[in-house]
Amino acid sequence: MRMHHDHPYLIEVETNVFSIPQRVKAYNKDLFVVWNAKHERFEIHNHANRGTTFCFAVPYKELDCRVLELIRKGDVRNRGDSIYKEMHEHNRKLEEQNERERKHWIDTAVKESRPYFQKAYDESRGV
Repeated sequence: MRMHHDHPYLIEVETNVFSIPQRVKAYNKDLFVVWNAKHERFEIHNHANRGTTFCFAVPYKELDCRVLELIRKGDVRNRGDSIYKEMHEHNRKLEEQNERERKHWIDTAVKESRPYFQKAYDESRGV
C-alpha cells in the first residue's frame, strides 16, 4: 500500500479480488487506481496528465469490470471520433429541448398577456 506523495489521503490500490488495478495498468501503463480516504471513493489517475493526475471518480462502491468499461469508453485515443459524435448529438438534443422550452415560455406569456392588451386596445377605442 503506497500513499500518493502530494496527497496522503490517496492510497494506491495495487490489487483486488478481480485484479482490476492490474488490468487498468495493462490497458494503459500510465493509469493507476487509488482509494481516496478523504472522499471515501475509488479514483482513476494518470501519470501522463499535466498538473493533476486525476481522471475520474469511480461511480461504484466496488472495483469491477465496469471500471474497465468506463476507461475504454472515455479513452479519446481509441474513441475520439465516437466521443465527439456522442457529445455533438447530446448538445443537439439539449439545444432542441431548450428551443422547445423557450417557445413554450413565449406562447404562455402571449396567452397570459393577451387579455391585458385587448383591454388596453378596447379602452383606447372607447369601447
